[in-house]
Amino acid sequence: MIHAFTMLLIYVRCMLFIPHYILFSLNKVKYEADFKKWKKEQCLEDSSDFVAFIKLFLTENSYRSVFYHRMGFDSRLISWLASGESTLYLFTDSADIGEGFYINHGFATVLNAKKVGRNFQVWQNVTIGVGHQYLDDRPVIGDNVRICAGAIVCGDINIGDNVIVGAGAVVMKSVPANCVVVGNPARIIKNF
Repeated sequence: MIHAFTMLLIYVRCMLFIPHYILFSLNKVKYEADFKKWKKEQCLEDSSDFVAFIKLFLTENSYRSVFYHRMGFDSRLISWLASGESTLYLFTDSADIGEGFYINHGFATVLNAKKVGRNFQVWQNVTIGVGHQYLDDRPVIGDNVRICAGAIVCGDINIGDNVIVGAGAVVMKSVPANCVVVGNPARIIKNF
C-alpha cells in the first residue's frame, strides 16, 4: 500500500513538470547549454532529454531556480507549480550570465555580478557581489570559472578565465586567468 501511494505521488509530481518541459522544448536554444551541463554533472547523459529534465526538476531546486531565471518574467506563469531554491539569490540579469551555468548545492548563495562568463560553476554559501556602498562595485567573472563553497568575491574586480576560487577564499582584488586562489585574503597558489 505504501509503495503504491508513493508511486502515485511521484506520478502526480511528474505531471506538474509537463508545462515546464513544454516551455523548455519551445525555447530549447535558450536553455540547451545549461541543460547539457546539468545533465552531465548529474550523470544523466544516458537518459533521454525528457527523462533527464523530469529528474532534474524533481530533485534539483537549484536547477529550477536557474531555469526560472533564464525564463525571466514569464517564469511567474509556472513557477508556482514547483519552487526553486529558496535561499539562492540571482541578481545578475540572465543575459549577463553565460551559457552552461551550473550550481552545485545552491543553498545560501548570492550571485550579484556585472557579468558572468560561460561554463560558470558555483557551490553553496558563496557570496558574489558589491564590495562597497556603490552598486557598480560588482565583479566581472570570466569563462570556465569555479567558485567553491563558502567563498566571497566582492568589489569592482575581474576574475580571469579558467580560475578556481577555493573554499572559504575571500577575493577582493582582481585575479588573472589560469590560476587557483585560496585563503583570506586570497592568494594564488597554482598557475596552469
